[in-house]
Amino acid sequence: MSSDSAGAISAGASSAGASSTRAIALIGLSGSGKSTVGPLLADRLGRNFVDLDHLVASEARMSIPAIFDRLGEGGFRELEVEALESALAESDIVISTGGGVVTSGLARNLLSSQTNPVWLAADPSVLVTRLVEGLADEGEPRPLLGEDVDAEKAEIALRRLLAEREAWYSELAAATVDVTDLSPNAVAEAILEKLDD
Repeated sequence: MSSDSAGAISAGASSAGASSTRAIALIGLSGSGKSTVGPLLADRLGRNFVDLDHLVASEARMSIPAIFDRLGEGGFRELEVEALESALAESDIVISTGGGVVTSGLARNLLSSQTNPVWLAADPSVLVTRLVEGLADEGEPRPLLGEDVDAEKAEIALRRLLAEREAWYSELAAATVDVTDLSPNAVAEAILEKLDD
């Protein structure tokens, strides 16, 4: 699928131009490419880029898996909201969020009121392949999937997470990009095209 494909991108009701100073937040499941596409998009727009997971880890002075181990998911979500508020002190940025940021009502309110959220969507079977390859390359486990990513179990977990979060992703999204067959550069271009519509 090319970035020109009409099926690859769709806009939500609250879409605003990429040239505005409103922050752009990339949302979606793990493996959708938020942390890869974010810097590419920020570079094209001349904006700063913030990886929310990296900001959380930096502010907590521990890795994301360590935060989950010590504070649980609830503790992590509290730190994530604090980091999101901190990042949004600068409006003219691109933010890649964690896949579960939408589970927090406070985070959803911040995203809807202060950003143009863009949902990077793909079928969980595609995301599992990316996550297994990413784990081999980076070695950092995804807390809600575990360290030893078994493709079949990971796909079941991602389908469960998508079922829990899909309505929130859809509700928040100013634009949706199906990233299944797009390169990271093509995804960045598709976002720019959609937000400028």
